[in-house]
Amino acid sequence: MMVRQTLELREHGSKQDMTLTEHEFESLRATGLVSVKPISGDKYSIAPGQKVGSIRVGEVQISVTPKVVELSRIMFFVSYCINPSIWRDETVQLAEEDGLYSAMGESLIRVVSKAIEGGLLQGYSNVADIMMTFRGRVDVKEHILRHRGRPLPLPMLFDDFSIDTADNQIMLLAILRLLALPDGSESMRQRLRRLRVAFDGVTSPAHNHGRPEWHRTRLNSRYHDALALSTTILDECSVDQRKGPVPVSGFMFDMWRIYEDFVVFALSNAMASHGGRADFQTTIWLDEDKRIQMRPDMLWRSATGDPLAVVDAKYKAEQPKGFPEHDVYQMLAYCTALGLPEGHLVYAKGNEPSRTHVVVRADIEIHCHALDLSLHPAKLLQRIGELAAFTLRDQTALPDRLTSQ
Repeated sequence: MMVRQTLELREHGSKQDMTLTEHEFESLRATGLVSVKPISGDKYSIAPGQKVGSIRVGEVQISVTPKVVELSRIMFFVSYCINPSIWRDETVQLAEEDGLYSAMGESLIRVVSKAIEGGLLQGYSNVADIMMTFRGRVDVKEHILRHRGRPLPLPMLFDDFSIDTADNQIMLLAILRLLALPDGSESMRQRLRRLRVAFDGVTSPAHNHGRPEWHRTRLNSRYHDALALSTTILDECSVDQRKGPVPVSGFMFDMWRIYEDFVVFALSNAMASHGGRADFQTTIWLDEDKRIQMRPDMLWRSATGDPLAVVDAKYKAEQPKGFPEHDVYQMLAYCTALGLPEGHLVYAKGNEPSRTHVVVRADIEIHCHALDLSLHPAKLLQRIGELAAFTLRDQTALPDRLTSQ
């Protein structure tokens, strides 16, 4: 299907007008990537929101790029949270203009190829088949209801040891999902097709059956990274709507979620070298009666369990109506409840500036850090390492302060 119109938008940027058919309007509005409002006739106003990505709706292509980073860089954030070593194994250098599809494809090809270097793992799977011979046990219910008790053929249930396992099916589904998208170079598609050949003998679950479940075990350890990335592609990022009058395909991300997951994960990795452990989204209480519950993104504790630092990652400042400094008030509440002299808010640079708030009569400082997401991954991780060192610079003094209170 040829593209009739393309639209490039910026996250939280200005709205633009475009022409849509009625079916395209309904399908585009259902994706949630943008806000769509009718103007007159077939003219519609398209406004970007919190999601970023690139989708094709019928003959219309719409891309929403992040405000503070290139779209292709998102795959670094996603891959790093799956396994920090994935991005360090990168052998293909992507230009920023290569886009999200290229970054997604390169990452999947690399991790899946590495996972199956030793061949596809085999395992037992439940099989239901109509057979002329006995194997396993007869599906009595099926035999009575559908086969009316005829002697042959027989509906059989048995366990088969083969490569047609849930783990292999998930990776195959991710490959097929990327191949189904209209974007990408022919070179990329050729490599995906070659990778698809390696999964001959693995069945693809029906589209309406959803994705199979997988579990981390010692036996599938070499699959872990590939399965995690495949699951992310299938569940969190991709759009593949084949039903209805207009097909919809592409990728969408909640940029705030990608950013906050990355910052908390990378910062906790960097802080680990200073000793201690992280609690993520743990419950703390503001009041003695435990009625006011709070859940900071990360609470760093000493080996003995004392709180040393509290961190909240914020893609952009939350400013509910009538409550413009919401994030600062929230961090002040964390510090008060935990007895900490300072708290840390980590924003994406370009959304909020760096500054320190000294709270009057409370002996508490709120540090607002701005993280430059446009930095090269190695430089960005170095900056996060420096932030970790700053956050824990006085950690030895904190337990003493807590004891004295």
